[in-house]
Amino acid sequence: MIQVVLFWFLQDVLQVLMEGWAYVPDIFLFYLMFRSARNAEAEISLIWTAFLGGLLWDFRWSGLFGLNAAIYGGIIGLMCILWKRVPFTGRSHWMLAGFLAAAHGMLSLSRVFFFGVASKEVAFAFAVQLITVFPVILMLAYAFATDGEKRHVR
Repeated sequence: MIQVVLFWFLQDVLQVLMEGWAYVPDIFLFYLMFRSARNAEAEISLIWTAFLGGLLWDFRWSGLFGLNAAIYGGIIGLMCILWKRVPFTGRSHWMLAGFLAAAHGMLSLSRVFFFGVASKEVAFAFAVQLITVFPVILMLAYAFATDGEKRHVR
């Protein structure tokens, strides 16, 4: 649980550093998705953790209270459902990377829908977030691949 809190704080610190010119990737949510892929049995606690982390994010940054909480909880719930439907042999690091990229797309589209892209500055901030999200996705996919090799040695 300490790791989850550390990832939330990491996302918060990065948002403070990038405030005014870019949005940070949702590192907290991606880490929860990574944990859900590693341990599909802890789905209820991960959904609540995502909801509470999103609520804290809304308290801290968002003007629309509960939006990130609902989106984070919904994405983790969807991830748990879909990940269980994937056959065990298909649960690869590339599948996780695809899930993370799809989650990022859903987050970005929901924020554009609720807040709009009214200026070039906001569009630039979304573009920077899109560019910075790919290293995060690749790092988590690599961590999942190396963790899978350790756990599933035959």
